[in-house]
Amino acid sequence: MTMQQRMQILQVLYKERAKGSQTFDRDSLVQRLDTNWDSIRQEVAYLEESGDVEVKRRQIGARIFEALRITAKGIDLVEREILQPNGSESLWDKNLTNLKYVLADLYPFKEDSFSVVRDAGLDPTRISFQNKAVNNWSEILSEANKRGKVPDIIRAALRDYPDNQSLKSALKGTLTPVRPLLGNTFSWESPASPETLEKLMGKQSTLLPISWLEVGLQRSQSVAKVKRADHTYGTGFLIRDNWFLTNHHVLGTVEEARAAIIQFNYQKDAAGRDIEPVNFELDPDAGFKTSVEHDWTLVHVKGNANSEWGALDLKPVEIKVNGRANIIQHPGGDVKQIALYHNIIAYVGNTRVQYLTDTLPGSSGSAVFDDEWCVIALHHAGGLLVELSTKKQVYRNEGINVNCILKDLELQGEL
Repeated sequence: MTMQQRMQILQVLYKERAKGSQTFDRDSLVQRLDTNWDSIRQEVAYLEESGDVEVKRRQIGARIFEALRITAKGIDLVEREILQPNGSESLWDKNLTNLKYVLADLYPFKEDSFSVVRDAGLDPTRISFQNKAVNNWSEILSEANKRGKVPDIIRAALRDYPDNQSLKSALKGTLTPVRPLLGNTFSWESPASPETLEKLMGKQSTLLPISWLEVGLQRSQSVAKVKRADHTYGTGFLIRDNWFLTNHHVLGTVEEARAAIIQFNYQKDAAGRDIEPVNFELDPDAGFKTSVEHDWTLVHVKGNANSEWGALDLKPVEIKVNGRANIIQHPGGDVKQIALYHNIIAYVGNTRVQYLTDTLPGSSGSAVFDDEWCVIALHHAGGLLVELSTKKQVYRNEGINVNCILKDLELQGEL
């Protein structure tokens, strides 16, 4: 079996779907590939088992008819591996892939998308709505792209979110790509219902000393945007001795780190003007540590970044359920922002911390702080989860417990 043959099969199904054909029969696939069924039977079986393709079978007399359909997982694979890297002209471009993640965050529930579809002038009967947000928006945008309605989708969303920079960039076709956590699945551990969490937020005082803002600005200097060689993005932050901490899924290898740059000061000033960012290269040959299990990477920075951009202190900290999780981040690869609202901590485990604080793809690798500006977690994932108490889908976020990272570093002799 070859990956090339599997990708050819997926590409055919992808293009047929873009033309409006949800399924494609076996004989037509064989003809399109100019081959015979026996030569691709194993590849189709592999794609079916991996969830990239669905095969519907029906028997008429002695003959079995098979119809193939590319799944949302298969669509993501084609967009990631075929349509984006080679830069070829296609029905689905990078802007749409990035827009899919933005809209999935803004409208995480299937029911939320109905009004956008209607306002954009699309026929909802032609869309196969899905329960998972990313899959749902893949279906919607595919139909919108085919009908020339993607700008109408964006304008409809902008009516709900008029200040959203990612939507504004998408309308111009310049939406920044981010580095997603592929295969991201995690379970929500908090037994508290959404109503209980809302009540807890309402009971807590929001009063803080004015100096709290000054300390937060100082901490924010050490947070940087990660620019990968493949033009996807993430976030990370400086710690002592010019070490830079981010996620493994943002920078997972020495080669990826060597080809990346980090940008400090990628933000706006008080007047809303862009500030000139300051770039640093990474030096993995001088130091590189990573953990797939706990999704962190520590890499050395070329030069003395600490002298100008400071360092965040990693130290053991007590993390409390119902406390606050403030995140300084580059959401969607955009300018530096901070999330302060709806930021309650719902669960604390030995390796994970879960919270309600807003993030976007591109926020991976951000520093998560408590109300004393101590680093409590490395943000790494977000998504639709099933609440144990209500069995409802909710959008939640998760970071790696800083105490877990410290333990890993101690075991590797870095601390």
